[in-house]
Amino acid sequence: MSQVLDCLVISGHSGAQQALEQMKHIGGERFTLNLSTRACGCLAKIEHAPDLFFFAEDCIDDGQAIGMATARFPNTMHIVLKDASEEERRKLMAIGVDEVIGLGDLASPVGHHLLEKLLVYQNLEKAEQRAEQSEERFRGIIEHSHDIIMLLDAEGTVIYVSPAFERQMEYEHWEVLGQELAGFIHEEDRVAVRSKLHKLTSVWASDGMVLTYRFARKDGTWRDFETVATNLLNTETVKAVVLNSRDMTEQIRTQTALEKERELVEQQRIFISMVSHEFRTPLTIIDGNAQIIERRGESMEVDKLKERASVIRRGVTRLIGLIETILSAHAVESGMLSLNLAPCHVKDLIGGICQEYQDFSSTHVIHVDMADDIPDVTMLDEKIFRHVLGNLLSNAIKYSPGKEQVDVKAWREEGEMAVKVADRGLGIPKDEVSRLFSKYYRASTAGSIPGTGIGLTLVKQFVELHNGHIALESVLGEGTTVTVRLPVVAPGESE
Repeated sequence: MSQVLDCLVISGHSGAQQALEQMKHIGGERFTLNLSTRACGCLAKIEHAPDLFFFAEDCIDDGQAIGMATARFPNTMHIVLKDASEEERRKLMAIGVDEVIGLGDLASPVGHHLLEKLLVYQNLEKAEQRAEQSEERFRGIIEHSHDIIMLLDAEGTVIYVSPAFERQMEYEHWEVLGQELAGFIHEEDRVAVRSKLHKLTSVWASDGMVLTYRFARKDGTWRDFETVATNLLNTETVKAVVLNSRDMTEQIRTQTALEKERELVEQQRIFISMVSHEFRTPLTIIDGNAQIIERRGESMEVDKLKERASVIRRGVTRLIGLIETILSAHAVESGMLSLNLAPCHVKDLIGGICQEYQDFSSTHVIHVDMADDIPDVTMLDEKIFRHVLGNLLSNAIKYSPGKEQVDVKAWREEGEMAVKVADRGLGIPKDEVSRLFSKYYRASTAGSIPGTGIGLTLVKQFVELHNGHIALESVLGEGTTVTVRLPVVAPGESE
């Protein structure tokens, strides 16, 4: 397809244009000259640069006009049509003229060829200028882009990092160049990234592959990267695997926080629902028995009255327990709960708590085994310890319906007192065990068994207040074992 060139003939008459019309096509059909003539005095009025200026001989004396044209339109080709001496040629070339040639010579095959070469050269020069501008534009985009650009060779070695990498990851470029990318990736993500990059480089493909991994910042922290990797190893101008990466750490943290917030709100909703039910049940029992006593109390036998009163007291005890649990949870969260350590007779305390729950339960037998090496006295917050062991016994009884025995074992081990409570009950699915100490969480096996989902959370916090540890093991359908370890601190000693 012919390239049409906009040409201006600067002349006081139309003869030059008529002569040039005879050679309208240059290089066969490669270039087509679109000619128009302007007088020398009209140069100042020209607004748009043509592709080519032809200066006729009658305008050459006006050197100022030619100089103005070459200065105003430096990217346009300027040809003077004159059989000039070498001195005249040198002067004209000095003010920006590209070629000086007589009109007759220009019309000859040699002239045609010369003009074609000049036009090809001009196109090449413009293409180079566009390439340089494009490169500058690309460099500006890369240098100011927030995204991180890295280039890797076929072996995964870093051969280029963009300024954004240096700004965000705090490395100097020389600290990374020549290093394997995998060396900066978290070991848990390394194998997957290497595998994907190997797959990407095995076959040439322009389509990108998404990679997610943790990248080591110079300060030792890990940043979450989302990367689009493109194989351009076979592309002549790139010859690399291009990684376009974005640091998603803050977005992931925000998303995680939002998900946790949503989960907490849902857990709180469930908790409120459960607590409402837990309060409603004993209140209904209390109210029902109180109404019976109110209506028929005078005619009821003493034993029946005592039985109704006992039911009411158990309902009140249950309400008090719920209220204390909620208040304790608030106290722990607000930092208002502090330990009140005092000398405690451990065996008597454990035995007494187990006996209290044995008296309460008519369906289970609590078997207690305390080793001889348990310290006689250690520093404990008795109220908190009662809550810890009481909650574990209550859970063991509640979640082992139809299984009569609950085992309590206590012993001393390496400066710690260990207390283990084991049941043979419902058990907990393996994938739920790690969540049991989370606030409001209840195992799927709990079903309709009453509970608030904050008991074990409180137990763990109480144990940690004593600088102790708690562990839970469970097998679905076989039962659950909870072990608490607390430091043994003799009266007068500090931990």
